[in-house]
Amino acid sequence: MAKAIPQLSYSSMRTALSCAKKYWFAKVAQTPKDPDYEESDALGLGKAFHQVLELTHHESYDDALIMGAMREHDVPPADKELLTAMLENYVVVHKLSGLKVVKCELKLEATNFVGFIDFVAQAENGWWMGDNKTAGRHDPSILPRLHRDPQLNLYAKFAERIGESLGMKGPFLGFRYRQSIKSKAKTAKGLREGTPTYDIVVPYSAMTPDEVWSNFLDVHELVTDLHNGGVAKPNYGACMEYFSPCPYFSQCHGHCFSADSLAVQVLTKESYEDADLLAGG
Repeated sequence: MAKAIPQLSYSSMRTALSCAKKYWFAKVAQTPKDPDYEESDALGLGKAFHQVLELTHHESYDDALIMGAMREHDVPPADKELLTAMLENYVVVHKLSGLKVVKCELKLEATNFVGFIDFVAQAENGWWMGDNKTAGRHDPSILPRLHRDPQLNLYAKFAERIGESLGMKGPFLGFRYRQSIKSKAKTAKGLREGTPTYDIVVPYSAMTPDEVWSNFLDVHELVTDLHNGGVAKPNYGACMEYFSPCPYFSQCHGHCFSADSLAVQVLTKESYEDADLLAGG
Protein backbone atom coordinates (compact mmCIF):
# COMPACT_ATOMS: atom_id res chain seq x y z
CA MET A 1 0.00 0.00 0.00
CA ALA A 2 1.30 3.44 -0.95
CA LYS A 3 2.35 5.68 1.91
CA ALA A 4 -0.11 8.51 2.62
CA ILE A 5 1.45 11.99 2.41
CA PRO A 6 -0.83 14.51 4.16
CA GLN A 7 -1.10 18.19 3.36
CA LEU A 8 -0.36 20.05 6.56
CA SER A 9 -1.65 23.57 7.25
CA TYR A 10 -0.26 25.97 9.82
CA SER A 11 -3.24 25.44 12.14
CA SER A 12 -2.90 21.66 11.85
CA MET A 13 0.83 22.00 12.54
CA ARG A 14 0.00 23.85 15.77
CA THR A 15 -2.50 21.14 16.72
CA ALA A 16 0.03 18.36 16.15
CA LEU A 17 2.66 20.18 18.20
CA SER A 18 0.14 20.76 21.00
CA CYS A 19 -1.30 17.23 21.12
CA ALA A 20 -0.69 14.44 18.61
CA LYS A 21 -3.85 12.66 19.79
CA LYS A 22 -5.99 15.73 19.11
CA TYR A 23 -4.55 15.89 15.60
CA TRP A 24 -5.29 12.19 15.13
CA PHE A 25 -8.93 12.62 16.19
CA ALA A 26 -9.40 15.65 13.91
CA LYS A 27 -7.45 14.73 10.78
CA VAL A 28 -6.92 10.97 10.74
CA ALA A 29 -9.96 9.43 12.44
CA GLN A 30 -12.17 12.47 11.64
CA THR A 31 -13.92 12.00 14.96
CA PRO A 32 -17.12 14.05 15.57
CA LYS A 33 -16.67 16.84 18.09
CA ASP A 34 -18.21 16.45 21.54
CA PRO A 35 -21.89 17.48 21.74
CA ASP A 36 -21.13 20.08 24.44
CA TYR A 37 -18.29 21.70 22.47
CA GLU A 38 -19.08 25.29 21.45
CA GLU A 39 -17.20 27.54 19.05
CA SER A 40 -16.43 31.01 20.37
CA ASP A 41 -18.87 33.72 19.25
CA ALA A 42 -15.83 35.86 18.49
CA LEU A 43 -14.94 33.54 15.60
CA GLY A 44 -18.14 34.43 13.77
CA LEU A 45 -17.47 38.16 14.04
CA GLY A 46 -13.92 37.70 12.74
CA LYS A 47 -15.12 35.60 9.81
CA ALA A 48 -17.75 38.20 8.88
CA PHE A 49 -15.11 40.95 9.07
CA HIS A 50 -12.83 38.99 6.74
CA GLN A 51 -15.65 38.24 4.31
CA VAL A 52 -16.62 41.89 3.76
CA LEU A 53 -12.98 42.86 3.19
CA GLU A 54 -12.50 39.99 0.76
CA LEU A 55 -15.55 40.93 -1.30
CA THR A 56 -14.43 44.57 -1.65
CA HIS A 57 -10.64 44.03 -1.88
CA HIS A 58 -10.40 46.05 1.35
CA GLU A 59 -11.64 49.21 -0.35
CA SER A 60 -15.16 49.65 1.05
CA TYR A 61 -18.15 48.16 2.88
CA ASP A 62 -21.91 48.69 3.01
CA ASP A 63 -24.93 47.54 5.01
CA ALA A 64 -25.93 44.83 2.54
CA LEU A 65 -22.50 43.19 2.66
CA ILE A 66 -22.33 43.48 6.45
CA MET A 67 -25.77 41.97 6.98
CA GLY A 68 -25.07 39.15 4.52
CA ALA A 69 -21.80 38.28 6.27
CA MET A 70 -23.46 38.41 9.68
CA ARG A 71 -26.20 36.01 8.58
CA GLU A 72 -23.71 33.60 7.05
CA HIS A 73 -21.54 33.46 10.17
CA ASP A 74 -24.29 33.69 12.82
CA VAL A 75 -23.20 37.06 14.20
CA PRO A 76 -25.81 38.47 16.63
CA PRO A 77 -27.65 41.60 15.36
CA ALA A 78 -26.39 43.51 18.39
CA ASP A 79 -22.85 43.30 16.96
CA LYS A 80 -23.66 45.17 13.74
CA GLU A 81 -22.47 48.55 15.06
CA LEU A 82 -19.23 46.99 16.29
CA LEU A 83 -18.56 45.28 12.96
CA THR A 84 -19.37 48.49 11.06
CA ALA A 85 -16.99 50.54 13.21
CA MET A 86 -14.20 47.99 12.75
CA LEU A 87 -14.64 48.03 8.97
CA GLU A 88 -14.79 51.83 8.86
CA ASN A 89 -11.48 52.21 10.67
CA TYR A 90 -9.83 49.39 8.72
CA VAL A 91 -10.73 50.86 5.32
CA VAL A 92 -9.35 54.26 6.33
CA VAL A 93 -6.02 52.74 7.41
CA HIS A 94 -5.82 50.58 4.30
CA LYS A 95 -6.32 53.54 1.97
CA LEU A 96 -3.72 55.59 3.87
CA SER A 97 -1.21 52.74 3.42
CA GLY A 98 -1.29 53.23 -0.36
CA LEU A 99 -1.47 49.49 -0.99
CA LYS A 100 -3.62 48.01 -3.73
CA VAL A 101 -4.99 44.56 -2.98
CA VAL A 102 -4.49 42.22 -5.93
CA LYS A 103 -5.76 38.96 -4.45
CA CYS A 104 -7.72 37.90 -1.35
CA GLU A 105 -7.76 34.44 0.23
CA LEU A 106 -4.95 33.13 -1.95
CA LYS A 107 -4.64 29.37 -1.62
CA LEU A 108 -1.12 27.99 -1.28
CA GLU A 109 -0.80 24.33 -2.12
CA ALA A 110 2.11 21.90 -2.29
CA THR A 111 2.43 18.14 -1.89
CA ASN A 112 2.90 18.51 1.86
CA PHE A 113 1.49 21.97 2.65
CA VAL A 114 -1.73 23.94 2.29
CA GLY A 115 -2.64 27.42 3.48
CA PHE A 116 -4.55 30.61 2.74
CA ILE A 117 -3.07 34.11 2.65
CA ASP A 118 -5.56 36.82 3.61
CA PHE A 119 -4.38 39.22 0.92
CA VAL A 120 -1.58 40.10 -1.49
CA ALA A 121 -1.07 43.80 -2.23
CA GLN A 122 1.02 45.90 -4.59
CA ALA A 123 2.97 48.98 -3.51
CA GLU A 124 5.04 51.39 -5.55
CA ASN A 125 8.35 49.84 -4.50
CA GLY A 126 7.35 46.17 -4.34
CA TRP A 127 4.63 43.92 -2.95
CA TRP A 128 3.36 42.55 0.36
CA MET A 129 1.45 39.63 1.78
CA GLY A 130 -1.09 40.46 4.47
CA ASP A 131 -2.56 38.75 7.51
CA ASN A 132 -5.71 40.13 9.17
CA LYS A 133 -6.41 39.47 12.84
CA THR A 134 -9.18 40.64 15.15
CA ALA A 135 -8.40 40.98 18.85
CA GLY A 136 -9.85 42.30 22.08
CA ARG A 137 -6.89 44.63 22.54
CA HIS A 138 -3.60 45.59 20.94
CA ASP A 139 -0.74 43.67 22.52
CA PRO A 140 2.64 45.38 21.93
CA SER A 141 4.45 42.32 23.31
CA ILE A 142 3.89 40.50 19.99
CA LEU A 143 5.97 43.03 18.04
CA PRO A 144 9.45 41.63 18.82
CA ARG A 145 8.25 38.14 17.80
CA LEU A 146 6.37 38.78 14.58
CA HIS A 147 9.36 38.42 12.26
CA ARG A 148 9.70 34.85 13.57
CA ASP A 149 5.99 34.04 13.47
CA PRO A 150 5.69 30.50 12.00
CA GLN A 151 2.58 31.24 9.93
CA LEU A 152 4.02 34.35 8.29
CA ASN A 153 7.32 32.61 7.58
CA LEU A 154 5.66 29.54 6.08
CA TYR A 155 3.79 31.76 3.65
CA ALA A 156 6.93 33.79 2.90
CA LYS A 157 8.62 30.55 1.83
CA PHE A 158 6.33 30.64 -1.23
CA ALA A 159 6.94 34.32 -2.07
CA GLU A 160 8.77 33.70 -5.34
CA ARG A 161 6.03 31.40 -6.64
CA ILE A 162 3.29 33.83 -5.57
CA GLY A 163 4.98 36.84 -7.16
CA GLU A 164 5.35 35.05 -10.48
CA SER A 165 1.82 33.63 -10.53
CA LEU A 166 0.17 37.00 -9.81
CA GLY A 167 2.56 39.12 -11.88
CA MET A 168 3.60 41.24 -8.92
CA LYS A 169 5.99 44.11 -9.61
CA GLY A 170 9.22 44.63 -7.70
CA PRO A 171 10.63 42.62 -4.79
CA PHE A 172 8.71 40.88 -2.04
CA LEU A 173 8.85 43.31 0.88
CA GLY A 174 7.38 41.21 3.67
CA PHE A 175 4.12 41.08 5.63
CA ARG A 176 1.51 43.59 6.71
CA TYR A 177 0.14 42.16 9.93
CA ARG A 178 -3.11 44.02 10.53
CA GLN A 179 -4.74 43.87 13.92
CA SER A 180 -8.29 45.22 14.24
CA ILE A 181 -9.57 45.76 17.77
CA LYS A 182 -13.02 44.69 18.98
CA SER A 183 -14.23 47.37 21.38
CA LYS A 184 -16.64 46.66 24.23
CA ALA A 185 -17.96 50.22 24.14
CA LYS A 186 -21.72 50.78 24.06
CA THR A 187 -21.84 54.19 22.36
CA ALA A 188 -21.22 55.11 18.72
CA LYS A 189 -18.32 57.37 19.71
CA GLY A 190 -16.81 54.68 21.90
CA LEU A 191 -17.00 52.16 19.07
CA ARG A 192 -15.36 54.54 16.59
CA GLU A 193 -12.51 55.33 18.97
CA GLY A 194 -12.16 51.82 20.38
CA THR A 195 -11.82 49.87 17.13
CA PRO A 196 -8.50 51.03 15.65
CA THR A 197 -6.59 49.02 13.07
CA TYR A 198 -2.85 48.60 13.53
CA ASP A 199 -0.93 48.12 10.26
CA ILE A 200 2.24 46.40 11.48
CA VAL A 201 5.10 46.21 8.98
CA VAL A 202 7.15 43.00 9.13
CA PRO A 203 10.11 43.34 6.69
CA TYR A 204 11.16 40.27 4.74
CA SER A 205 14.80 41.00 5.53
CA ALA A 206 14.12 40.15 9.20
CA MET A 207 12.12 36.96 8.55
CA THR A 208 13.38 33.36 8.78
CA PRO A 209 11.38 31.26 6.28
CA ASP A 210 14.04 28.58 5.75
CA GLU A 211 14.39 27.94 9.49
CA VAL A 212 10.62 27.72 9.98
CA TRP A 213 10.24 25.48 6.92
CA SER A 214 12.79 23.08 8.40
CA ASN A 215 10.70 22.91 11.60
CA PHE A 216 7.58 22.37 9.51
CA LEU A 217 9.17 19.36 7.79
CA ASP A 218 9.93 17.81 11.20
CA VAL A 219 6.27 18.13 12.22
CA HIS A 220 5.14 16.84 8.83
CA GLU A 221 7.21 13.71 9.40
CA LEU A 222 5.36 13.19 12.69
CA VAL A 223 1.87 13.55 11.18
CA THR A 224 2.80 11.41 8.18
CA ASP A 225 3.51 8.62 10.65
CA LEU A 226 0.07 9.16 12.25
CA HIS A 227 -1.64 8.94 8.85
CA ASN A 228 0.16 5.67 8.19
CA GLY A 229 -0.77 3.79 11.35
CA GLY A 230 1.46 5.44 13.94
CA VAL A 231 0.27 5.65 17.54
CA ALA A 232 -0.71 9.13 18.73
CA LYS A 233 0.15 9.99 22.32
CA PRO A 234 -2.21 12.34 24.22
CA ASN A 235 -0.93 15.48 25.89
CA TYR A 236 -3.22 15.99 28.87
CA GLY A 237 -1.70 19.41 29.42
CA ALA A 238 -3.52 20.58 26.29
CA CYS A 239 -7.02 19.47 27.33
CA MET A 240 -7.83 23.06 28.35
CA GLU A 241 -5.67 24.99 25.91
CA TYR A 242 -6.47 28.72 25.79
CA PHE A 243 -9.06 28.14 28.55
CA SER A 244 -11.25 26.15 26.16
CA PRO A 245 -11.84 22.39 26.39
CA CYS A 246 -10.59 20.16 23.60
CA PRO A 247 -13.42 19.29 21.18
CA TYR A 248 -12.51 15.61 21.69
CA PHE A 249 -12.34 15.75 25.51
CA SER A 250 -14.62 12.73 25.93
CA GLN A 251 -12.41 10.51 23.79
CA CYS A 252 -9.58 10.68 26.34
CA HIS A 253 -11.56 11.11 29.57
CA GLY A 254 -14.64 8.94 29.01
CA HIS A 255 -17.13 11.79 29.43
CA CYS A 256 -17.74 15.27 28.04
CA PHE A 257 -16.05 18.26 29.63
CA SER A 258 -19.30 19.64 31.03
CA ALA A 259 -19.78 16.47 33.11
CA ASP A 260 -16.61 17.28 35.05
CA SER A 261 -18.31 20.20 36.78
CA LEU A 262 -20.67 17.84 38.63
CA ALA A 263 -17.84 16.95 41.02
CA VAL A 264 -16.99 20.57 41.82
CA GLN A 265 -18.44 22.62 44.68
CA VAL A 266 -18.48 26.42 44.82
CA LEU A 267 -18.46 27.75 48.38
CA THR A 268 -19.20 31.36 49.33
CA LYS A 269 -19.59 33.32 52.56
CA GLU A 270 -23.36 32.80 52.36
CA SER A 271 -23.12 29.04 51.82
CA TYR A 272 -20.75 28.69 54.77
CA GLU A 273 -23.07 30.72 56.98
CA ASP A 274 -26.08 28.68 55.87
CA ALA A 275 -24.22 25.47 56.65
CA ASP A 276 -23.27 26.75 60.11
CA LEU A 277 -26.85 27.72 60.83
CA LEU A 278 -28.14 24.36 59.75
CA ALA A 279 -25.52 22.61 61.86
CA GLY A 280 -26.43 24.73 64.90
CA GLY A 281 -30.11 24.04 64.51
